[in-house]
Amino acid sequence: MSTIHKANISKLDIGTLMALEVLLSQCSVSKAARSVSLTQPAMSNTLARMRIAFDDPLLARSGNGMVRTALGDILLAQLRQILPDLRNLGAATVAFDPETSDAVFRIAITDHAGLILLPDVLQRVHEQAPLIRTHTSTLSSRQTEMSDQEAEQYDLRVGWLRDLPPHWHSTMLLKEELVVIGSKSNAALKEQLELDDFLRLRHIGLASSRPQFQNLIDQTLAKMNLRRNLVSTISQFTMVPFIVARSNLVAMFPRRLASAYLSLVDIKISSPPFPFEQFSVSMAWHERVHHDPGHKWLRALIVACAKALAGHSPLG
Repeated sequence: MSTIHKANISKLDIGTLMALEVLLSQCSVSKAARSVSLTQPAMSNTLARMRIAFDDPLLARSGNGMVRTALGDILLAQLRQILPDLRNLGAATVAFDPETSDAVFRIAITDHAGLILLPDVLQRVHEQAPLIRTHTSTLSSRQTEMSDQEAEQYDLRVGWLRDLPPHWHSTMLLKEELVVIGSKSNAALKEQLELDDFLRLRHIGLASSRPQFQNLIDQTLAKMNLRRNLVSTISQFTMVPFIVARSNLVAMFPRRLASAYLSLVDIKISSPPFPFEQFSVSMAWHERVHHDPGHKWLRALIVACAKALAGHSPLG
């Protein structure tokens, strides 16, 4: 039997091996060429190169046709064994069935986005994909800047995302606006506030270490040479509705989140004297998971939850 040299085998590509399988199966250059849509000279050239690579004729003349050599028989059996796996290369990553998948997804989400989106997202995930596990990390607003190093730490980030590094993808999920919240018993908090009343009210805001809404509000006022009566700051965003419900303090708060608190604490929602700039809740992911079908499914599910939430809100 002829010796097969590894150095020669390493130069062969998968397409050539597939053509060789057809050639050895049909024992005819012309038939094999038609089967793989090659010209007869191209298939003859393939046979010539294979004969050099394997140091064997592979097909030998017999009467008006050709027959396989002993090595040709061995190669055909081996090609029939390995080529199906090569043809299906990547099939495991293409197929994704949420009903049977046991994938693990890691989500990083800001407290605001988590409170309005995460309950519906997790409910849908576990309804549609009972074996899938999720690990969620809640990020403070000051952590919305991202770096490529976090590509290995999180599969998704959701929130008000300001600076995306290269190789990250993103999509906008929701638009959010700011309203004023306060206790139901606060008579000074009218449904529609005049500017003087708005500035005079006793405000609680996010501490300077949590600049997201603090900057958005006070920088807007500063451009108009205005300043609100900020008497207290706090770093824990989710405590604010409970604090204003039991005091004469008011706070600027995202409308959707304020609406979610209405059934939990005795607060009411008022409109500021003028609309502050809206901000976006977005979803971002690294190129590492961009083409993965499981992650595509999860992202589509989150988008669907956001659309359903927008459909029940005047913000859209």
